[in-house]
Amino acid sequence: MKRMLLACLMCAALGAVALIPASASANSYPAPHKQRVIGAGFLSPFDPGEFVNFFAIDLSANADGSNPQGAATVIGYIGSGTQKGLHAFAGTPVCLKTDSSGAATFVLKFFASTGIDGIVGARFWVQDNGNPSSLNNPVDQIIDDRYNAAQLSRANCDSTTPPRAQHTIAKGDTVVIN
Repeated sequence: MKRMLLACLMCAALGAVALIPASASANSYPAPHKQRVIGAGFLSPFDPGEFVNFFAIDLSANADGSNPQGAATVIGYIGSGTQKGLHAFAGTPVCLKTDSSGAATFVLKFFASTGIDGIVGARFWVQDNGNPSSLNNPVDQIIDDRYNAAQLSRANCDSTTPPRAQHTIAKGDTVVIN
């Protein structure tokens, strides 16, 4: 079961990555979708107990944030040695908000997950700081909060300001379209 879930998550992530180069340059996403967050890359551990992972994001919503669509996937490992375990999820947006400064927030409800007991969703804050000189020298930032069912039921996208400092991604790029 875990292998099947991992295979599905990997396919979703690879599919999203394949679409990103074409869509990242397409600033005229078909109406009525006006807000968009896309990107792919790697995150290094930000805090003790965090994990190195791969992320792929392709989300959109109407100009007012309604009708959020798309999916996001994170795949990685937490721990080390015999304690090393797979941590992966894929989710669809509950809400999405972008602003003209290149900031975005979105809440995901997971439709697939492994290695994250009791966690059913997450809220992300993304900052698009422009084009990197290369994907190995990223400038964009991201941070997230993972939610249980009660927290997810109260989550919203009212503000694009994160509750704490964001961290620069290790490799890759994100694009926020407002």
